Amino acid sequence: MRERRHGNEKKGRENYGGGYEPFHEDLQGTKAISREVVAAQALRCRGLSMESSLLRKDHVNVNSMLICRTWAGCSVGIMALIGCQNVDSSIADASALPLDSGPPITREFESVLMNYCCWWFFRVKLSRVVLTVCAMLCGLSAGLQAQSAATTHAVRDYVKREMQREHIPGLALLVVKNGETVIGEGFGLSNVELQAPVKAETVFQSGSVGKQFTATAIMMLVEEGKIGLDDPLTKYFADAPAAWKDVTVRELLSHTAGFGDYPKNFNFRKDWTEAEELKLIESIPLAYAPGTKWDYSNLGYVTLGILIHRVSGEFYGDFLQQRIFGPLGMQSTRIISEADIVPNRAAGYRLVKGELKNQEWVAPALNTTADGSLYFTILDLAKWDASLYTEKLLKRSSLDEMWTPMKLKDGHPNKDGYGFGWFIDERHGHRCIHHDGAWQGFETSIDRYVDDRLTVVALTNLSGAKPGEITQHVAEMYLQEK
Repeated sequence: MRERRHGNEKKGRENYGGGYEPFHEDLQGTKAISREVVAAQALRCRGLSMESSLLRKDHVNVNSMLICRTWAGCSVGIMALIGCQNVDSSIADASALPLDSGPPITREFESVLMNYCCWWFFRVKLSRVVLTVCAMLCGLSAGLQAQSAATTHAVRDYVKREMQREHIPGLALLVVKNGETVIGEGFGLSNVELQAPVKAETVFQSGSVGKQFTATAIMMLVEEGKIGLDDPLTKYFADAPAAWKDVTVRELLSHTAGFGDYPKNFNFRKDWTEAEELKLIESIPLAYAPGTKWDYSNLGYVTLGILIHRVSGEFYGDFLQQRIFGPLGMQSTRIISEADIVPNRAAGYRLVKGELKNQEWVAPALNTTADGSLYFTILDLAKWDASLYTEKLLKRSSLDEMWTPMKLKDGHPNKDGYGFGWFIDERHGHRCIHHDGAWQGFETSIDRYVDDRLTVVALTNLSGAKPGEITQHVAEMYLQEK
């Protein structure tokens, strides 16, 4: 609109020999203006072929004169409000005249006055206001940018110090603020033996951060009517023990089903089939009555992965690829595979008596379960985070349910504030939806301060690292900017 308005002004000057400035000089020079001067100036300023209308009384358009008079009066009022002291009284008097009073010159003069008032306001006073406001906004913007740059610099220094203190070989950090990536970079080494640096494209193992994708897949099937949150597990597992009839899908998602974790004597070097995994889980008695307490359970999420397979007919990893990773353009996110060639894959490490060692080996099949067996990058997690502000994958009502702490049967939320695949709590007055992960020499963390539109992710390649502490501290540094 501004370019179009400038274009009209230019056209008016070319066609009629001038803009508003010549008329301004004429009006300032005298209070007694002849009919010919007034008419000529009206034609020049308005840039219209109104010669006959202005010079012949019988062709005067009453509606046009009303508009002119209204604009003239409004302009005078605005000028007075913003401090114009030398407003000619004749201008105000002209706007008060009846429509049918006075000779044609009065109506013509009103048109001239309208142009004068508009010129004075927009060219003198409004321009000053606009320039002042623009200067203030530019100064504010520059100040905020400087503050953000200082925070980002301090964050980088903090991360480097923490990596040195915790002996973390490599770390990828993502900070997304108001939909824009503020930091998306790597620190240290992704592979110590090859001296390969961590980049934004470096692929890390997810650990239990992968559970949020499993929960999302379940909620997709719920929205499609293929799974009911309050359905008993025996609806889908006909050969399950009798105790499972009291366990619901909702309770599996929220770690309140009574399922436990891998047994102490579990053989992580055996290639378990899905059927063997399910048989093992069914053989373990429930640790408590479903819905009466909260206890973190990897086996519960392994069972959810098997449920996805049974209901959809697809291996849960394929379901995620087709329904989540592919549509979101998460090009590096996938199920773990040590056999496949995976560009930019990081190596996982552990500390043994202060000495850095490679991760312990586990059977390939155990790196395909739904409790957290994914590869991903911070670039892909930025896309994942962005999608969660939309309904691209799930309805808002489904997301809200996932991000609400599950209530136990006594009516109180579970003690750890767990929803479906996410922890939910409040940190210094800011609602945070988050999850950590740990597996095979990798530790990960994602913190989403959804009300503040701030997300911080840290992916590390050291068992025992504390990325959750890093993400929380980094978030506090950015939240203090407000």
